[in-house]
Amino acid sequence: MPADHVDPGASFRVSGYDLDEDAPVRIDLVRGDVRVELASTSTAADGTLDVGLRMPASFPTGYAELHVIATGVTWSTTLLVGDRAEGPGGTGVINGDTDWLLWALAIAGAVVLGLIVLRTVRGGVRAAP
Repeated sequence: MPADHVDPGASFRVSGYDLDEDAPVRIDLVRGDVRVELASTSTAADGTLDVGLRMPASFPTGYAELHVIATGVTWSTTLLVGDRAEGPGGTGVINGDTDWLLWALAIAGAVVLGLIVLRTVRGGVRAAP
């Protein structure tokens, strides 16, 4: 799959090769308790799979798992539903919440840097005898 993220309502493709010939395949998208069947199809006579899909417009944004289920085997990959925060036009928001971990790390780094500077200043100035 060439895309690593898909906007709700947008179309995308799933392809594969070296699969069983004329085998039934189901493609599901899963995020938490939400499971949506995107396609029920079969591989081609040469063992390839190439199917166009549409991301449901109501599917919740965030990371989801795309499952390709064939006879006796399941393949899966992670897919971001919605915009990337770091991409062009990104929002810096993940699933409606600010990225609190990034803020916490930045604040902790600033505090550590402040303590290092304070210790250096205090250690470098000594009273004359």
